[in-house]
Amino acid sequence: MSSPIPSIILGCLVTVLGVMGVIQWWPQVVVFVKGGLAVSLVFAGIIAVAAGISRYTIRGEDDHHGSSHRPPHEDSKK
Repeated sequence: MSSPIPSIILGCLVTVLGVMGVIQWWPQVVVFVKGGLAVSLVFAGIIAVAAGISRYTIRGEDDHHGSSHRPPHEDSKK
């Protein structure tokens, strides 16, 4: 079994380099985050619209039978 020490040292080194990069290129990091947020909102909107359309079409198919989305009462089967 190998020692976890090299992984720990490498992880610390990469973390320090990452923090130094964020500090040095802070304005670019902010632009990147803003761009990522905008793209994420577009994708979230597309998914929400698709989910709404999907839900509407599924309910629309059930509605033409006159159901009220409730299972039939047991007494009505007799």
